[in-house]
Amino acid sequence: MLPLAPMMSEIIDRLFNYNLRGWYRYLRLKITHKHVKIGGSCSMCGACCSSIKLQSYGRSFSSKKRFLQLSNEYPELERFQIIDRDYSGNLRFRCQWLKPDHSCQDHEQRLPICHSFPEPEMYFTGAVLPKECSYTFVEENNFSWILKKAQHKLHSKESHQD
Repeated sequence: MLPLAPMMSEIIDRLFNYNLRGWYRYLRLKITHKHVKIGGSCSMCGACCSSIKLQSYGRSFSSKKRFLQLSNEYPELERFQIIDRDYSGNLRFRCQWLKPDHSCQDHEQRLPICHSFPEPEMYFTGAVLPKECSYTFVEENNFSWILKKAQHKLHSKESHQD
């Protein structure tokens, strides 16, 4: 069990980042003792680079001014071009390093956001992967919970036999 302070921090973080769909997914997985993992592999469709939701400190950008200020502080953000807003009013971006053949202009120098796409945590923000993307969110049984349950059952049987 987590200590109270980190657990509260985790809950508060989720309150700000999860939408209704995300909370439904999170609670359903907790109740069914499952977790989400990423399935598939990159097919180089470029969809992840064409419509990006960037965040700072767990919050999506809704202000162009705020994004431009942060770009001055972190020059690597200059590769992202604002293209429009999503249904929530948050800015959406396109990576300017995406070449017409859907490859990266400098694949070796990709940002951490590129290396880690898609992250399982996206599932709980209500995210839907682009249709072209060959990655999927996969809900699977939590093996550690199954093992713990089996060990408890075995221990209970041994206790009753004594």
